[in-house]
Amino acid sequence: MKKYLLLVLLSLSFIFTINASEISLKHAIDSAIAHNHAVNNQRLLIDYREILRKSGYTIEQAVLSFDYGQINSVYTDTKLSLSQRYQFPTVYSKQQSLLTEEWNASIVSKDVSIAQVKKTVSDVFYTILILKRKERILLEADSIYSEYVRISRVRLEKGESNILENSFHEIEKGSIHMQLQELRNALHVYEVQFHLLLNTIDSYMPASAELEDINTSLIINDITNHPLLRQGRQSIEIAKAQYALEQSRFLPDLLIGISNHSIQGVGADDVLYPASRRFNSLSIGIGIPHPFGAQTAKIEASETAVKITEAEYQFQLKSVYAELQSAIVRRDSVLSMIHSWKQNQVPIIERVRNAANAQYISGEITYLEWTMSMQQTMTIQIQYLQLLQTYHELTNTIIYLQQQ
Repeated sequence: MKKYLLLVLLSLSFIFTINASEISLKHAIDSAIAHNHAVNNQRLLIDYREILRKSGYTIEQAVLSFDYGQINSVYTDTKLSLSQRYQFPTVYSKQQSLLTEEWNASIVSKDVSIAQVKKTVSDVFYTILILKRKERILLEADSIYSEYVRISRVRLEKGESNILENSFHEIEKGSIHMQLQELRNALHVYEVQFHLLLNTIDSYMPASAELEDINTSLIINDITNHPLLRQGRQSIEIAKAQYALEQSRFLPDLLIGISNHSIQGVGADDVLYPASRRFNSLSIGIGIPHPFGAQTAKIEASETAVKITEAEYQFQLKSVYAELQSAIVRRDSVLSMIHSWKQNQVPIIERVRNAANAQYISGEITYLEWTMSMQQTMTIQIQYLQLLQTYHELTNTIIYLQQQ
């Protein structure tokens, strides 16, 4: 009976996912990037900005006007004019520069979205693996206490134990059952999130083998090429381009026009001209900017915007660097604890389990003592899983902060 009980407990410690295929972290990230709506929209935005760049040299509409009346004398004359207003050539080049910087910003925004997708998929990937491993441990504990409650009830009926002992184990079993239910609810939420991130018809589950995949060394790269920091620098370039554009608007506009009109009556050359005789003229004008108008305020505001984006970038740079250094230090500490756990705790767990199983089968210890031994090993396993979870979270953060 005791041997049969141990076999049942061991068999209950394995959970198999039937309806979902396992997928590696790399393939999960590739699938998420390929099917992510935000990334795809960013690609469309890049195309949009690329087309919009052609609008940098947009020229205002030409003006065609017709005059009729006593323009030159008491006689009724007609005048047909065509005029075109141009901004100073520098303004067009500055507009083009601004549109180019905005196009570059859309490219960086796509890289930011991809980096965030990688980080999110990695976090969810390992969270699911941790929760499923905890589920296995809680299921084993639930099975142990279920059997002990059954035995306790039998002993209570025979008068070999009291109601207090029986109630204690009922409470312990209920507590584990509640933990298991909360864990499964959380696991279901993360599994749904994982499926939405991959955005595929088929269902996939994280490959369980990758949970123990620990890389003791990571190459530390230059963080200034991180998409978030490149986005910050690009915001500075956009602000500078806007400032240069506003400054260029102080340059004078150019106006060119031609007209064809009649001048009835005696002209300056003492010749009588009829309405059928037409005369041509050319007009050239230049705009005079107002130095104390709204444009001055726009220039000052855009100059302030440059200073703001530069300050924000410096703060962001320091924040990313500090976060990276903190993650590296904490990860090294967790790695040391994991190494110590494998060197010291793993052998202890195996010895305790083997000894408890052998002594229980031989009758040297009671079921309660065997249960306490199993619970102690489960507690150590949970602590190890928490270390693994922290390790993967910190590793994902370091990898994310060093993306190029």
